[in-house]
Amino acid sequence: MLDKPSSASLMRIQAFQEQGIKIEDEDAEEFVESSDSNFFNVGGAYDEHLNETLMGKYDLQHKIVKQKYFKDNLPNLLTWSEKEQIRHLATAHPDEWTPERIAESFPVTAQVAKKLLKYPWKPATDERIARHDASALRNWKDLKENTLNIPEDLRKHLLKFSERKIPPLNKKFAGAMINQNDHIDSD
Repeated sequence: MLDKPSSASLMRIQAFQEQGIKIEDEDAEEFVESSDSNFFNVGGAYDEHLNETLMGKYDLQHKIVKQKYFKDNLPNLLTWSEKEQIRHLATAHPDEWTPERIAESFPVTAQVAKKLLKYPWKPATDERIARHDASALRNWKDLKENTLNIPEDLRKHLLKFSERKIPPLNKKFAGAMINQNDHIDSD
């Protein structure tokens, strides 16, 4: 013979039904018992909560340390003249040439573009510029031969630019262009 639910159980069943929870008569007592709080295991639930919270904090700390100290060193694929062109575009039209737009138009990521704009590197001599450009051209060769160790999505992005013509840096021409642009801007 089945025992009738106690008045406390009936009140709980009624409260559940008012909240829209459907309870069959034959499952009522079992449902009420399973919904009872188990205060003997509160410490375990709290420990589990702390572990989940701390794991999130540890994961976040791990990501911050990794981003700060273990950055991926991406190969340099920009010649000196391209870097100067990027700096000029971003300086002349900062609203149009954002790091994201630069990343779409040049073989760099948005992070590299931000770094390039934030820390302008100026080589001391023409020899250093030539070494820099030779290094960039070697990296292009390695990229085309698939020997660069970079993520596949980045490889696809960079290969979009693999057939472009890279103009050599001609100081006389570059100086004339800068002077000509200064003259046009001042009018």
